[in-house]
Amino acid sequence: MELRSTIKFALIGNVVALAIIYAIESTTQFFGIKYPSDYAFFVLMIFWGSAALLYMFPPGSVAAFKTQPTPDGDNSSDETEQDIEVGKNTLNENSRICIKLLLSGCPGLMICLLNYLM
Repeated sequence: MELRSTIKFALIGNVVALAIIYAIESTTQFFGIKYPSDYAFFVLMIFWGSAALLYMFPPGSVAAFKTQPTPDGDNSSDETEQDIEVGKNTLNENSRICIKLLLSGCPGLMICLLNYLM
């Protein structure tokens, strides 16, 4: 994971998330935002909520499908080496994305903390 790609991901992601929240708020007043730091809080919640969901429910995980009971009544735990390798690659990619999402939420956290302290 390169630092440059993570910074680019964080900058673009924050701008897109802020634009989405601003568009929703300006048209519907759904969030009830009163202060500029509230935008940072909602951006933080989008990133960290997405990271938590990806961590709890990884897309394409092989293990979730292998624990289903077979018609015989017993659990089939026979995994081929290819299934294990696919599971490891999925876990590595999912971990990278989760870390990028967690780091992308840090500017919003800093804005919220600075607003709280001042």
